[in-house]
Amino acid sequence: MHDRKSLGPLRLFGWFLVGLFIVFFLLLPTIRLFTDASLTQTSVSSSEIDDQSTSDRVLLYATSFFATVSFLAIGAAVGSYLNVIVYRVPRKISLTFTRSGCPKCGAPIHLSDNIPIISWCRLKGRCRACQAPISVRYPLVEISVAVIFLTLYFRELLSGGTNIPVRPPNLYTGVLWILFYTKWDLVGLYLLHCFLLTTILGWGLINADGFRVPRSSLRTTLLIVCVAILISPDLMPVQLKLSLTQSLYGSDRIQALISSLCGILSGALLGSFLTWIVKKEWLAGSSQANAITYAFILCGAIYGSQSMPVITLIAFIFILLQRMITHNLKYPVLKSPPIAAFLAIFSFQFFWGSLTWL
Repeated sequence: MHDRKSLGPLRLFGWFLVGLFIVFFLLLPTIRLFTDASLTQTSVSSSEIDDQSTSDRVLLYATSFFATVSFLAIGAAVGSYLNVIVYRVPRKISLTFTRSGCPKCGAPIHLSDNIPIISWCRLKGRCRACQAPISVRYPLVEISVAVIFLTLYFRELLSGGTNIPVRPPNLYTGVLWILFYTKWDLVGLYLLHCFLLTTILGWGLINADGFRVPRSSLRTTLLIVCVAILISPDLMPVQLKLSLTQSLYGSDRIQALISSLCGILSGALLGSFLTWIVKKEWLAGSSQANAITYAFILCGAIYGSQSMPVITLIAFIFILLQRMITHNLKYPVLKSPPIAAFLAIFSFQFFWGSLTWL
């Protein structure tokens, strides 16, 4: 028979789902009821379709609710796998042929104990076999990646891409118009940007653990990004506006690839410069912070060279704030400059469309 205390985390998660349900079924419809008549909107969301019956509206909100929970769960699952990558890659442990186990006693982790966030809470942060403590960082990373997926889900995907420069936002927005009448270019941008932010977070965690990010990791991610851009040039909305390259190469794919390569070069230069400043001022004699250079290279490949000076400035400000806030803290992850760079890039992604003056 289960102890009442062991059911606490499950009850907490249940109340979380109930809260989401109330928000989607009660609060949002009530807010829209009082605001739709007074606000002039430039886009049409799924909930604003004319001649909707009550059952249709309820079904639409139920679909939106479960879509939100699904994206949250996918993000948490990706975060769980990111924990595996961060631990194994710098230690050169196989990602495919080695089963997950307790780092203390080596006992294999059962499938029921491998549910992101929930399992850690249910086990009270301890190994089932040896009762050794399991770091709270594992669920925090899972929550962080879930927040990345969920934030971009609302900010980028359901909004019709309002945070993306150059690309005109979709007129019809919401779960119905974006997901069910799938806008594949927007879904591709969403997946690419989730991949970008999750990768940069993983690199920052590797540096925070005192390891260097392997070059093979950078090569693999750049290969994935370049192939994706060649397949779909729209994944790089901000490209170089050079008439010479257009006349020489013509193809949109080649134009996007050249813009990406220029962004990689710009990111490498600015990232190396910022890494040099960080090492000189705060990490003298340390092998940390190569994740900043790698992160800037990856950002240049996706955002383009035009965005890199602003990203560098934002990252520098975030690192300065980090040094002032975490000066007396003992947690190396919170004091790691690559984590501050990740937060800066995440902030840039959120406000990217507002920086069109660049």
